[in-house]
Amino acid sequence: MVYYLKEGFPEKKELVICTVKKILPHAVLCTLDEYHNKEGMIHVSELSNKWVKNIKDIVIEGKQIVVKVLDVDERKGHIDLSLRRVSNSERENKFKEWRLEKRVDKLLQVAEERLKEKKGAYENIGDKILDEYGALFVFYEECKEKGREAFKNLNLPKKWEDAIYTIFEEQFKTIKVVLKGNMTVKSFEGNGLNDLKDFFNELRVYAEEKGYVIEIKYLGAPKYYLTLTAKNYKIGEEQLNDLIKFAEKLSKEKNLRFSWERVSK
Repeated sequence: MVYYLKEGFPEKKELVICTVKKILPHAVLCTLDEYHNKEGMIHVSELSNKWVKNIKDIVIEGKQIVVKVLDVDERKGHIDLSLRRVSNSERENKFKEWRLEKRVDKLLQVAEERLKEKKGAYENIGDKILDEYGALFVFYEECKEKGREAFKNLNLPKKWEDAIYTIFEEQFKTIKVVLKGNMTVKSFEGNGLNDLKDFFNELRVYAEEKGYVIEIKYLGAPKYYLTLTAKNYKIGEEQLNDLIKFAEKLSKEKNLRFSWERVSK
């Protein structure tokens, strides 16, 4: 079982992560990544608050987006979605939660391996965490803030509590150094907004695949604030240099103007 995948249907007004499957003349078909690839639709009127001349200026097939659920018909299997009703902060937070949920799911599997439990044994543990906290990443953040107090109402076997907390502690302690800087990213093309969204999404995916811990905050066009957290300065510098090289390469591919300035404090 994978805990960042959900059963059933999403609820109205829920934010969900989708992958654009097909672009039609007046709509976009998406697969809901969190709901075992159930299919949903975004009508052209729900793509942007501005008039849409070309749908491909807003979304690209194969790309992940965050959308809001407008309506669900479970009997027919219809799910109506909206892209325009998702704010920038909602999109950023949802992607962050999605990445952390997958990460914590993997940590539970590591606990299972360390305990030499039969594969799938952690599912019962995960169910208890979800019943109490609603999401794995919420439990992880509670552990970071409150320590073992976060386990109080879970009634987990002691060996599982010890294993999970030890693994979480390893994650908390290894992160010691934060490197910071300002990125300037500009576009002069007609579909520039779409290119910028793709740029930052691909940059985050690259960082995740490499195991880099980063955060990007919007300061106001065209400025963005980047932080990278690592075990020590040597590792941090190597990761940051690699990330910036990738960003420079990616910006050229998308015809964006990119610059980077390191911040010491």
